[in-house]
This record gives sequence, structure tokens and C-alpha cells, in this order.
Amino acid sequence: MASVFETPQFEAFVKYGALSLAKMLNMSLLTGVVRMAKGSFANKEDYISSGRLSPDELKAKLATPDPFLERIRRCHLNDMENIPPFILTGLFFVLAANPTLDSCNWHFRIFLASRILHSICYILALPQPSRLLCFTVGFVTTCSMLLRAIAAVW
Repeated sequence: MASVFETPQFEAFVKYGALSLAKMLNMSLLTGVVRMAKGSFANKEDYISSGRLSPDELKAKLATPDPFLERIRRCHLNDMENIPPFILTGLFFVLAANPTLDSCNWHFRIFLASRILHSICYILALPQPSRLLCFTVGFVTTCSMLLRAIAAVW
């Protein structure tokens, strides 16, 4: 008998979990790239080492962060609030609920798509409720897995 770690369900979990984490990590990269391109740094020493600003310009820059950069940072923070719980819940789901491969694939794909679309809506400032709908779909998907895992062990 194969262990749960050798099943297609676990393989799907690893694949979509890894893609979700890669998406989240790419938000860090995007933040850094935009920071460098716009010359909008988080700390005084970063501005000083760039040699781009006079002391007066430095004071103004530190007081007014770039709105687009802040939007990317908030999007990344939202990923950090949602993707780790999905990873942990997905693991519980696969280990405890004995889901079918189709059930796993649907849950994992829907979650990943919801996070990608959420980021697009957030970064492009698409009108609400687009971002809310994307968040809700991912949240409900995670809750569905969690409830099935709890029900399986209760």
C-alpha cells in the first residue's frame, strides 16, 4: 500500500502549493524591482546609499511613499495572510479527508487562480467588487478544505 505522500492527491498539493508560494515570492521581487525603478525606498539609509536625493528631497520622499509601490506591498501582505493558511489547510485536507484527485485539483486550481486574479485586480486598481470576489473565492475554497479535513477526523 502506497503512503499518502506517494498519491496523486499529494502530488497535486505539492504542485499547487509550490506555485502559490512562487506567486507570493514573486510579489517580493516585484516590490524590489518597482522600488529600484521608482527610487522609492523604505529606509533613509537606502536613499543615502543611492545618492539620488538632496537632504530636502530625502525628507519629502520619506514622508510620502509611492502609491503604486504601496499598492504592490499591500497585495503582497494579502498573499502572506492567505497563502500560508492555504498551504497548511491543503496539507490537512490531503492527509485527513482522503479527497479524490478531482476534488484536490479543483480546490487547488481555484485557489491559485483566485490569488493570481486578486493580484491583478489589486495592482491594476480594478474597480470593486473585483478584488473582493477574488479574495472570497480563495477564502471559501480554503474553508471548504478545512471543513472537510475537520469532518474527517471529528
